Amino acid sequence: MLLHAFVLAPLEALVTFGLIWWNIGLPTLFGYAVLLLLVHIQLIFSRQFSRYRKTTMACTDNRVQTINELVSGCQIIKMYNWEKAMEKRVRETRRHELSNIYKASCLRALNIALSFSALPLICLATFGGSWLMGRTLLPENIFATLAFFAMVRIPVTFTLPYAIEKFSEARVSARRIDQFMQVDILLNKREKVKTDNRDHVIKMADASFSWKDIPSLFSLNLKIKRGDLVGVKGAIGTGVNLSGGQKARISLARCLYADADLYLLDDPFAAVDPKVAKKIFDQCIGPRSLLRGKTRILVTHQTHFLVEADQMMALTDGHIDELHIEQRSTTEPSNDTSEADSYNDKQMDWTLNTATTDMNSIVKNEISFDGAIKWSVWLTLFTSPPLRWFGFLLLIFFMLGNEALYDFTNSWLALWSSKDKTEQRSSFYAHIYLGVIIATLFIALIRVGFSFYIMLRGSTYLHNRMLKGILYTSLRFFESNPSGRILNRASKDQQVLDESLPLTLIDTIQYLLMTLGSIIIIGMNNPWVLLILILLVPTVLWLRRFYMRSSRQLKRLESVTRSPIYSLFSSSLDGLTSIRAFDVQCDFLNMFIDRIDTNSRAYFILFTAARWFGLRLDLITSLLTLVTAILAVALRHQMDPSAAALSISYCISLTGLFQWAIRQSAEAENFMTSAERIHEYGQLVPESHSNSNKSDVLIQPADDWPSRGIIEFKDYTFRYRPELDPVLKNLNLRIESKEKIGIIGRTGMIASLMVKYVKSIPNEGCYIYISLFKSNFL
Repeated sequence: MLLHAFVLAPLEALVTFGLIWWNIGLPTLFGYAVLLLLVHIQLIFSRQFSRYRKTTMACTDNRVQTINELVSGCQIIKMYNWEKAMEKRVRETRRHELSNIYKASCLRALNIALSFSALPLICLATFGGSWLMGRTLLPENIFATLAFFAMVRIPVTFTLPYAIEKFSEARVSARRIDQFMQVDILLNKREKVKTDNRDHVIKMADASFSWKDIPSLFSLNLKIKRGDLVGVKGAIGTGVNLSGGQKARISLARCLYADADLYLLDDPFAAVDPKVAKKIFDQCIGPRSLLRGKTRILVTHQTHFLVEADQMMALTDGHIDELHIEQRSTTEPSNDTSEADSYNDKQMDWTLNTATTDMNSIVKNEISFDGAIKWSVWLTLFTSPPLRWFGFLLLIFFMLGNEALYDFTNSWLALWSSKDKTEQRSSFYAHIYLGVIIATLFIALIRVGFSFYIMLRGSTYLHNRMLKGILYTSLRFFESNPSGRILNRASKDQQVLDESLPLTLIDTIQYLLMTLGSIIIIGMNNPWVLLILILLVPTVLWLRRFYMRSSRQLKRLESVTRSPIYSLFSSSLDGLTSIRAFDVQCDFLNMFIDRIDTNSRAYFILFTAARWFGLRLDLITSLLTLVTAILAVALRHQMDPSAAALSISYCISLTGLFQWAIRQSAEAENFMTSAERIHEYGQLVPESHSNSNKSDVLIQPADDWPSRGIIEFKDYTFRYRPELDPVLKNLNLRIESKEKIGIIGRTGMIASLMVKYVKSIPNEGCYIYISLFKSNFL
């Protein structure tokens, strides 16, 4: 979007140089010398952004990775009460990130202050040099030159450095992406070889295997017949890998749907009770199961299942230590088949159920707000600690003072040029003009730097509240929100608050004040112009309101459609082994592209709507310029020439200023949707308050609690979610001090719920006593 600046900015500078030279001659060189010096300084600063951007990205990656660990390990964190330690760790990564953002913001502050003060500095060099050369300052020359410099200031001192900054950031991002693009692609090294032997599915002759370049299996000699069940046993670490119980069962379900010829089963009986393990073996893996007739290699430590295997091998130190092959009679397969059929008829009446909608789905759709951004969110951003309201009021003072100084420089120049030649030679006017311009530059630096400080403090305050909200809320929040949705707010939305929003708000306030100052100057010199504002101001406000109704929702839609991209990317990395095992890489790529397209559609409509809005603002401000010029000509005998020239020059610059100010104000409100989304997570109800007593006062135990290790449950009832039926009902249990308690139960039942969830989910009407301290939550 900014590539045109690399061509248009130098072209406009050259054309304007010719026009100004034709107007005032040699003093043009003084003004352009300052212009080129400012551009050179800004280009140096813009190139420095790439270094800070690279460091900031690394710190941001570290912070987001830490939050990802928080989301992934939320149950462990809450079980061991590690919330404060995790909060400290994330805040430390945020502190390093913020340090680099502050450094980049200082360079941005210098750039913005120089861009704001560029016109007064250029005028000082041009007209100061003309005054030193003994020339008379004529209003028609001064304000025609001022108008030309105002036209070239934005593209040369603002747009061009900004484009270079964004180009530097794009280079850093492209290099980071290129690092992933340069990673070696895992090639498919499997080769299909035709063989006449159709009895064996797998043949190994002196085969060795390694994992991450570490040899694991050595010199294997093995033959496996088609349709055999092969059992593998061995000690942990001898080439047999164990998987989690739930993951193993999900993977087993995938296997049943895949209908492959060869199945590799890595201990699917892990973390299940003997009854469920036998059912899995009988119905899914064994000789009379769904996979009968398929070749199955079963790795397990529950060796009693291997008695029904066709082959059994034991691994020791990566070698086959034992190998047993069961020889079956030729009539046995038919008997097995008939037995399996009868077994299936009695035990496995499989019917295909149609898809049903889960009315109590755990994962909830992401909520999108409606209407304008609440004032509380704006105030939170500008009145955050440590300065709070004092900082906000001081910021307003700096902004108003800076704009007053800026407008005073041009008014003083008009006053100076209106004097006769003799009085113009007085150094009084030159010294005042010099002092005011230096003050304008100095206050501009303070104003912009302080603006960045206030907004970054507000951004960090919102980030820390979001962090506390996520850390101390109930586990139900993590169950109902995908990790990508949370990471979207912690990464992209936080980046908008740290970088995009401060720049946009500074632009908005700066150019709105410049627009207001321009209107005041024009009205003071030609009050009749103000009459058109009676028509233009309501029109602009109505147009902005009309645009914002769609723009806000489009921005929210763009943010909401970005979350599925993060979710899919995160889940794809977590399940990469399964994706490759089932050869569905292309399916996931297509899903990823579809979600990118969905997000891009929302962004494209948002972008085109902004251009639609900008075009209509240009037409409105052009009408104001036309009316001002007509009135200046019509009232030429009643107006001072210098005042008329000043008002017209302000009108010419007003076209760009007003259009950009209104557009940036709309963009700032769009960016505030990110603050709104982060603020939402900062309002999450802490688990300790989600079911506290009616007075909302937490009962604190004694300082020496717990002094005795007694735990007692009285009528304890537990449910996963409020809308579901309870899974623990009226539990009454007393555990004495120093007792060791074992909990047993069927797989999928509630044997481990007391250990896993009782800490973090409160329940009404029931109590837990720990060392004689009564509470309905832990």
